[in-house]
Amino acid sequence: MDTSKTNQIDLRQSQEWAVSLEMYGWKSVRTLDGVNIEIIANPIGSFAKVQKPHNLSLAELEEIERLAKEYKALLVIIEPGAGQDLEVLSQAGFVRSTYFLTPVKTLVLNLTQPENDLWAGLSYSAKYSINRAKREDAHVEFYTHPTEDKLKAFFAIYKETGQAKNYATKSWEDLQRRTQVFGDQSHLALVYDKENNLAGGKFYLGHGKNVWYIYGGTAKAARKNKAGYLLLWESLLQLKNLGYEKLDLDGIYDSRFPGFLTAWGGFSHFKEKFGGEAVTFPVARVKYFNPLLKLLFKFGNFNL
Repeated sequence: MDTSKTNQIDLRQSQEWAVSLEMYGWKSVRTLDGVNIEIIANPIGSFAKVQKPHNLSLAELEEIERLAKEYKALLVIIEPGAGQDLEVLSQAGFVRSTYFLTPVKTLVLNLTQPENDLWAGLSYSAKYSINRAKREDAHVEFYTHPTEDKLKAFFAIYKETGQAKNYATKSWEDLQRRTQVFGDQSHLALVYDKENNLAGGKFYLGHGKNVWYIYGGTAKAARKNKAGYLLLWESLLQLKNLGYEKLDLDGIYDSRFPGFLTAWGGFSHFKEKFGGEAVTFPVARVKYFNPLLKLLFKFGNFNL
């Protein structure tokens, strides 16, 4: 797919994202054309990754390889953008990987549409659920650069949801750090029930004209009601009003990776009810700089 259709400079290529990763030990190196390479050291060398860059040329790939080697990287993995010429990656010696770190398929909502058109793009069940949540007196509050008390309330629900649904969650420090670094490009939407109990929340990060859904959670008592539909609907309206043009829902199920993404079916179905355009990214490519490491991964059946 042509990247012009999604109009995205990916969040993971922003300087704010690179700064956020420093807390995990990543060092960001930038090419002459502005491509971020993230490098992390380990006892035997380093690992380098390039996530969702623009369409890389052969010259840029040579520069990426040179910089990775300067930091003693054992390998570099590239998660291509939607418009990447894969033949160029092959020419540079990159081979297909079954490992990925960012979503390989996502949904992108066009926020430049009038509100009536956004509503028309919703499924019947999404519209019904939003209206039902309103009838039940659920309401949404939206915060740009949210305060610590709002973040803490959201984080408690986020962690509890991860435990209940058995998926990994980030730390409180991660949420704090991203909010601090992104500043007014960090956004939090919280939905409350009629008794004003917090029922759920969604955390977003913006970059340029676009915005990405990052983390979310739903209180145990609210998992069977429709507040989550109202939460996403009001979120996209607020983000539209802030001037963002695209909302990336950051990941849906991809049949190319059924073993990895089996649990993604439920929330993918939820996101698809809001319309949008599906964007499928090429499978990641990897280049090994150490022959022994290449053999280890080949015969050891590692996925990297």
